[in-house]
Amino acid sequence: MTTPDRPCPTCGGELTTISSNFEGLVTDYSYWVCHSCDWHSDPFYYPETQPKLENLETSHPDVPLTKSEYDYLKDLLAGLAIELPFNNRVQHALILLERRSPIQAF
Repeated sequence: MTTPDRPCPTCGGELTTISSNFEGLVTDYSYWVCHSCDWHSDPFYYPETQPKLENLETSHPDVPLTKSEYDYLKDLLAGLAIELPFNNRVQHALILLERRSPIQAF
C-alpha cells in the first residue's frame, strides 16, 4: 500500500492506495481509500492483465466434483463476482464452472 500525493476529496484526510497483484508481479487493479471518512475511489484496473471473456476454453483437464463441491464453488465464485465485478478472471472461472456438470456422489 502506498500513499498518493493528493488528499481525500471529501474530508482532506490521507489516502492509501490498495492494489491487487496477479502472481505478485503485475498490478491488476488499484483504488484509493480514506480511512478517516471511508471514501474510496472507483477501481482503476489494467485491462492487459485480464483474460478475454470470449476465449473460454481451458487447457486444464476437468477435476471430478461432487454435487456439494460444485455448489460450494459456484456460490463462492458468484459471491466473488459480486464483490469484484471488474475482475474478469472471476467471471471467467464462474462461466467455466457453470459449463460443467457435477458428478453425483454415491
